[in-house]
Amino acid sequence: MTTTTRIVNKQDILNRLIPRLSAKLRGFVMPLTFTANGTAATTIRDTRLNRASTGAADYDRCAVEITSKAGAGPAIGEVAGVTNAGYDQVDKLTLAPTFSATPQSGDTYNLYPPEISPEQLNQAINDLLRNTEAPYVWFPSMVDDSEFLILSKWADIGTSTTALLSTNVPDNVLGESSLKIVLSNGPDTGRQSLPFDVKPGDSLIVDIFARTDVGEYKIQLYDVTNSAVIEEATVDSLSTTFHQIRFVGEIPNTCAQCRIRFISVDTIVDMRLAGPLVVQSRNGARYRTTPLGSLVPSPWLMHSGQISRAVSIPQGMAGLQDFTFAALDRGMKSAKMPDFIRSDRGVIGATISFAAGSDPTALLCYRAFDELSSDTATSTCDRDYVMWRACANILEEEGDKRWRDYARRAAALRRTLGYGLRRRRSRDNTKVPD
Repeated sequence: MTTTTRIVNKQDILNRLIPRLSAKLRGFVMPLTFTANGTAATTIRDTRLNRASTGAADYDRCAVEITSKAGAGPAIGEVAGVTNAGYDQVDKLTLAPTFSATPQSGDTYNLYPPEISPEQLNQAINDLLRNTEAPYVWFPSMVDDSEFLILSKWADIGTSTTALLSTNVPDNVLGESSLKIVLSNGPDTGRQSLPFDVKPGDSLIVDIFARTDVGEYKIQLYDVTNSAVIEEATVDSLSTTFHQIRFVGEIPNTCAQCRIRFISVDTIVDMRLAGPLVVQSRNGARYRTTPLGSLVPSPWLMHSGQISRAVSIPQGMAGLQDFTFAALDRGMKSAKMPDFIRSDRGVIGATISFAAGSDPTALLCYRAFDELSSDTATSTCDRDYVMWRACANILEEEGDKRWRDYARRAAALRRTLGYGLRRRRSRDNTKVPD
């Protein structure tokens, strides 16, 4: 999905609100560009500020926010206000407080009218994201960080390896991120998940999309209790495009904990693992509604109405290697809806339970967008929807009746995008037997 940074969202909102709120700044389109270096960390210079009717106090109480940095200038998101009579009526504004560095020619900035502030837009955007639910496919998994969102959850095996997370389109299939592991000190090195509890005698499905750019490696279900491999699949030179790797591991009666390991066979290996990493019990298990590796501290799935459908993912056409299948070449099948238990006073809050059967189970849900903690943070929420809805919310709070015009545009986009369906009812799937 296309992503947008918070600073770009704010520029969009400003460009819609300035003509409504500020006669002084009408005609400016954000972002603006510094045309010369500041004379100090308390000044900016831009020749476009000079207009025939401008006076020294015309920009008083405006705020300047840095939106790009090519060299030694202030950081993106730094904000300072124009001092009293702070315009020299040529090209310079004097600001307070002091930026961390002198603004540089060619960098860009937002100029806020006194009627609105950067902090107000930050709050408006996060309020919108927190209250907007969008379609989301969730694979419950026993593994901590099954979506590859937190690199520290994946510890080295043996000597140190180079690993990174990727949100690039070529490195992903269904999930939010992928894990790339590059090593030149194999064999028997790689990365592994945190241990997870298992039931002795249980049967686990392991399913992931994997490829190799260089060398050969194995994906293992590893018995931590007895230091032994339960089952493994090999990813070799035939897997230069993403394949679905799927196998079943039978948990020994003496095993209490397992890990998933990605471990090299060759000396030089470039592994690509695309989330989600699905590990589910075929005999039934209970899963937290917050994915264990989630960056969100509280559960996102808090009522059954957020679940629209349960589906199973059949394995694709078999490849040349054991446990290797074509990725996503067969359609999803309906599955039985999970049991949902909610306790608002509980530490975890909500859990679901189901038996995976012969194929992994996924839930088609509605999930709110994550809030943005910085101006460079990104969201997949539609850019135009954020602009129209945030403008409507701000104008409504200001008592401006024109908010309805913006709200109507946002509502049309919401219907097209399928957003905001938080009250959608869920029903048991009567077509699939217990």
